[in-house]
Amino acid sequence: VDRVYKYRTGRLGTAILAVGLYISVNCTSLIIPDWNKQDESIEDDLAAAATGDEYEQNDKPPPSTAMWKRAHFIWTSLCIECFLLCFLEFSYSSVFMGNLYYFLVLFKLLQMSLELFVGEFLKEHLLSSMVLTLLPVMEILVTMGAKDFVEFTFSYFLELSIIILERMYLDPFV
Repeated sequence: VDRVYKYRTGRLGTAILAVGLYISVNCTSLIIPDWNKQDESIEDDLAAAATGDEYEQNDKPPPSTAMWKRAHFIWTSLCIECFLLCFLEFSYSSVFMGNLYYFLVLFKLLQMSLELFVGEFLKEHLLSSMVLTLLPVMEILVTMGAKDFVEFTFSYFLELSIIILERMYLDPFV
């Protein structure tokens, strides 16, 4: 019975992972459409109509820029999600509980460096903003794991003061 339960949860986890990847790929193709492919098909139809015969292309076209953007977006999303999952698992440890404020400041510094890296990697602010909205959500989720309400309130105000200092002094220069 224990082995059946183990296999069942393994299949469920694999199915959830497969559905999540399928949804990610389909949503990425909606977020980053391939406008060149649509323009080329219109041009092919016009060329075929002008010459009166079917237009054939035997060579494979080079990969489009939209495909590269999609691949970068999916790869960046998966890397950040894995990092945040590890951070969330670490937030349940006693080491994290004992040094909550230090790790919140460290996570905020990592968040700032990730924002710069993802901005340079994806080269578009609209794409990077979708990925980077996970970071503040995870920050709030991690602070909810505080021992008591007083510690949660203090950690919230610590994060709020770091955000204020970041927006006043660091963002204008970055």
